Amino acid sequence: MGTEPRRHLEVVREAAARGRHVLCDKPIALTLDEADGMMRAAEEAGVKLMVPFNPRFQLPLMKVKAALESGEAGELVSVFATKYGKLPTKIPGPADCSWLVDPERAGGGGFLDIGIHAVDELRWLAGSEARRVYAHAGTALCEGLPVDDIGTMTVEFENGVVGAMSVGWANPDGYPAWLDVRFEVLTTESAFFIIIIIDSPYHD
Repeated sequence: MGTEPRRHLEVVREAAARGRHVLCDKPIALTLDEADGMMRAAEEAGVKLMVPFNPRFQLPLMKVKAALESGEAGELVSVFATKYGKLPTKIPGPADCSWLVDPERAGGGGFLDIGIHAVDELRWLAGSEARRVYAHAGTALCEGLPVDDIGTMTVEFENGVVGAMSVGWANPDGYPAWLDVRFEVLTTESAFFIIIIIDSPYHD
């Protein structure tokens, strides 16, 4: 497991002072001041600071993006995403993942943990930034959880594309996959249905 978000600033400062490039997992920080401090440390040290939005490099999504950029698929109309995973405290192995359900250390729950990737994918596919957003996140599935477990969001982008997503820790213990990702992409010429199943949260 990576360093919890509330410690990202200190780690980035230490790495930057040693002249090391930094790949920092999401969320980059818990406050804008911390994020600005991280970027400032990297800039002053002349090192690179990057957040790994790796779903952009999943082949099915790359093919759809290429079809959109080439015009082959027509104009993008809407994108709907569902991304459901299991509670991170169920991750097998010796790592202590309890911080992921601690609001003081993680900053949020399932909507932040999984949704941050969905937001990036919607922005990337739309090729635009948000103009209007409505979102709701809360604890609906796991009684007593101190952070949200699931959330929904709709977004209207500046170019008119509409996006929506439902994301969070929704997969029950007995579900055969760790993470279930589905996209429905509607264009003026085509409709794409993408399913990505991830069996394990981490590579062996």
